[in-house]
Amino acid sequence: MVLLKRLSDAERDGDRIYCILHDVLSNHDGSEGKSGYMVPATAGQARLLGEIYARTHYDRNRIFYVEAHGTGTQVGDPTEANTIGEFFQRSPFDPPLLIGSVKSNIGHTEGVAGIASLIKTVMCMKHRTIPPNMHFKAYNPKIEADRFNLHVVQTMTAFPPINKDGEKEHPVAIGISSFGIGGSNAHAIVEEYHPKERSINTNGHVEGGLLQQHGLFIFSTKNGDALYKQVVSFNEWLKQIEPQDDERSFLARISQQLLLKRTISHEHLAIFVSANRAQLQQQLDLFLQKQSTSGLLVTKRVSSNCPRICFVFSGQGPQWWAMGRELYSSEPVFRQCIQQISEEFIKINGGEFNLLSEMIEKTEKESRVNDTNIAQPALFAIQVALAALLVSWQISPSAIVSHSAGEQAAAFISGRVSLNEAVRIVYNRSRLQHRNTRQGGRMLAVAMNEQEVRDSLLKGIEHLVCIAGVNSPRSVTLSGDEKTIDEIEGILTTLYPTVFKARLRIENAFHSHQMDRFGIREEILSTLEDIRGLPLENKQEMFDVRCALVPLYSPVTGGRIDDKTPLDARHCWSNIRQCVRFGDAIQAIIQDGVVDAFLELSPHPVLATSIHECCEKISTTQPVILPTLKRKEDEQKTLLTSIAQLSYSPDVWEHYLASRCVQPSKDVEHLFDKFPLYAFNLTPCWYESKESAIERLAYRLPLHPLLGVRQWTHHTSAIWKSLINLNLPEHAYLSQHKMQEAILLPAAGFLEMALAACRQLLPVANNDETLPPIAFEQVEFIKALVLTEHELTEVITQIVMPMREWLIYSRPWSAAGQDCRRSSGMACNDFIDSFVDLQTLNAYSLRQFTLHARGCIDIGPHLNIHASSAYRFSKEDTANWYDLNVPNLYSHLSTRGYQYGPNFRITTSIKTTNSEVTGRVTPTNNEQND
Repeated sequence: MVLLKRLSDAERDGDRIYCILHDVLSNHDGSEGKSGYMVPATAGQARLLGEIYARTHYDRNRIFYVEAHGTGTQVGDPTEANTIGEFFQRSPFDPPLLIGSVKSNIGHTEGVAGIASLIKTVMCMKHRTIPPNMHFKAYNPKIEADRFNLHVVQTMTAFPPINKDGEKEHPVAIGISSFGIGGSNAHAIVEEYHPKERSINTNGHVEGGLLQQHGLFIFSTKNGDALYKQVVSFNEWLKQIEPQDDERSFLARISQQLLLKRTISHEHLAIFVSANRAQLQQQLDLFLQKQSTSGLLVTKRVSSNCPRICFVFSGQGPQWWAMGRELYSSEPVFRQCIQQISEEFIKINGGEFNLLSEMIEKTEKESRVNDTNIAQPALFAIQVALAALLVSWQISPSAIVSHSAGEQAAAFISGRVSLNEAVRIVYNRSRLQHRNTRQGGRMLAVAMNEQEVRDSLLKGIEHLVCIAGVNSPRSVTLSGDEKTIDEIEGILTTLYPTVFKARLRIENAFHSHQMDRFGIREEILSTLEDIRGLPLENKQEMFDVRCALVPLYSPVTGGRIDDKTPLDARHCWSNIRQCVRFGDAIQAIIQDGVVDAFLELSPHPVLATSIHECCEKISTTQPVILPTLKRKEDEQKTLLTSIAQLSYSPDVWEHYLASRCVQPSKDVEHLFDKFPLYAFNLTPCWYESKESAIERLAYRLPLHPLLGVRQWTHHTSAIWKSLINLNLPEHAYLSQHKMQEAILLPAAGFLEMALAACRQLLPVANNDETLPPIAFEQVEFIKALVLTEHELTEVITQIVMPMREWLIYSRPWSAAGQDCRRSSGMACNDFIDSFVDLQTLNAYSLRQFTLHARGCIDIGPHLNIHASSAYRFSKEDTANWYDLNVPNLYSHLSTRGYQYGPNFRITTSIKTTNSEVTGRVTPTNNEQND
């Protein structure tokens, strides 16, 4: 018997666990690329393997053995074996991929063949041994075993020893394939189970330090209403739970439930980061009141896929005296990395300073973190520790870029230098640059482009001040003599008062001629001459193998660094002396299309605006740009909130939860039987065709050529739709209303449609032939409605009588596409009262709506409205009035872009005084003018 059970339930119940079924997937290849019904297909099997390993983000290199279908047929065996080999791609330098089949031991069990393979795998896991494949003599000649490094197991083969990467175990993994007649394919990923020795810390003390790790709670739904309902349900559930003795373990269990047992990949997100239950409850209450607070973020995912992330390492400037201290006390990986880097600095600085003391122990008054010789080592330590923490959670970069002094951290993370080499570079660079501190040099950030600065500010003084960095198309940094920097700042204040400018909190002139002083260049080249700066060959010296494989972009070259370009002493000097081309590097990343998100590894985000401006210049879409830390803000809340937006991979959250010092409690499992499920947004889905609705409900009225047909929605909003086609006789006259060669719907047309809609509504409401007076107030013409002869335009008029409001929208009309929710994008009963909000309307529809006009409606006998009559002139007034030449007036308007056709030139006379104008309008005989 094979019993499947949720892992947590089996652990809770103390069951004997043989293995973990990581994932199972099946597909069917039909007749794809097959010569017969019973012939297997390579395409279907390959697609199955690709899908199952991709969707679980499972490393295929971890598969130790594949239990194959292996029926022994002349066609099936080569097809399966070569497909497996092609997918797993084991080279001659890799350990071989072991394969076999239980059918050689017990024969083909037909419909239960897959279960037989699973049972064999389970027993292999139990005994940590793979039995030999019986009766094997030679490979089928069509199987490319040597090419793909495939080995059929022919002797009792023991599992490899348990591989431990630090504290992380990598259990043996086995793939199981099973196929059926006609093209049914199935594959399973099975892992060895190792009970984890988890210490539950009820007092919060680990390794002698108080570790107050915050809890992360993510809610994710497909729309905003469902998100609100989801949090409401959770809040009600939480309030019913009595206070727990081990509160932190209880919160860890909630976090586990949300991160691993609920879907968190939907578009709408509510992210809570809380230190304790009371804080979580406070955040929940504020969310329900639609208020914001620290540790609470309501946002949207920009993509349905996990974004590819670029690690961005900032330069000197964002440091502050208490940076990293909260993570140091709460995250063991972060703390261990800081301690290791501090020890490396102690080895080479001769007792000049203790980095750990400077970063963790000193008060704000005692801190020297703004001194260059302390700032750069501290920033390097923070950046590397952040990267180590992220990678420990399986959050790896797809690209790496840096700014100025941040390139040392980037070089180490990308596998170009060892930790010892990176520390040497940072120490010597910061020590030598510190010689120039408080020596008459300053830096100034200016929101202008590079050429403007050269032409307007630096002509004739390039030897005193230079451009130290080009961060974006609208941002440069100046560096040089303090007196000249002061003068430039004054010029900007006087001549360019709207241009943003800001002094950097650095008493130095980096990347300028001042770096040529004090023998900085000579000492850099001599002390670092042994550093190659090429990709490391020894993996033990690398920060992380995965990070070493991603592209590295340099602020020195402003582009991608290939493996043949050394980051040696000369490159380090170029980084010190030359202009920082950070903007060029970011634009190169965007043009290469290697990332979707930027994560700034820095004590405070200082490059987000520059990245945004670079993206604006060359891309129509904006990537996600997030910080890891913010100055004087809770570090755990900032970091976890950003990570929650970047990843929903179960692998990430499994590693994150495993790194928590307090593990989920097993004593509260019974409370989670009623844990809220997804809050579905229940709405009626009954659809009635337009023809049926009109036949059944419509009030019989003449069809208005602009207003169109009323849509019966069963809501308080009344909706009319019309399709304007300039090629039809009833709409052709509109083409004579032109402005600047564009055909515009007249403003009077909006008023006419709103008035016609009201006229249709009021008889229905009053059952009366006499219409009460109607007045429009607070009328807004928001955006012109442009019509073309080549496109149809759908116009929607909405009357919200409870609010006494009218609105007129439009959208381009097109035939139904395969992605449309309705035959025309939306059905008549899709309009509801909440669509008064244009943002909500556009979010619902597949095509964008544009709001053109709106106004308020006043109805009733209290209105003092009378039909106007022709203006009558008294003899006494005649002398004060004079006539305007109407044809000349139309000619004048035509030169100004008002190209009215005959149907819109119906003013026949105009009389005016200094303060009044009156005119006579004579409609043409065209029936459309009625």
